[in-house]
Amino acid sequence: AIRRCTYSTGKVSDFGQPTSASHPQSANNTRLWWVKWQFHAVSFLDKEKKLMKEGEITPGIATKEYISRRKRLLELLPENSLAIIAAAPVKMMTDVVPYTFRQDADYLYLTGCQQPGGVAVLSHECGLCMFMPEPKPHVC
Repeated sequence: AIRRCTYSTGKVSDFGQPTSASHPQSANNTRLWWVKWQFHAVSFLDKEKKLMKEGEITPGIATKEYISRRKRLLELLPENSLAIIAAAPVKMMTDVVPYTFRQDADYLYLTGCQQPGGVAVLSHECGLCMFMPEPKPHVC
């Protein structure tokens, strides 16, 4: 049998993981790391905004380009017909871990929409009609 004895010297014991009592500077370092991370996240988002110009849906592709793509497809369709293009679904590795989402190429080419699970319907009468799934609240 292993016998365990502990003796108190009145000091905080350090067992490898720093605590705020044993390492008061670690709380400040954590806070500093968080501030640096937030700064980098915000600066990344600022750069992302700069990539997109006025009137663009995706970086480098304007709204007018997507409209002209849909018009070219409609010119190929016979009268009284529809084009139905489905977005890619979210694929799951396990019950709770999704794969990295990659949108269907045709759907993305015609709509510029990155949301999964949608359906785009094109016709001569109504133009583009998109159906999107209800947004799911995030569980924290």
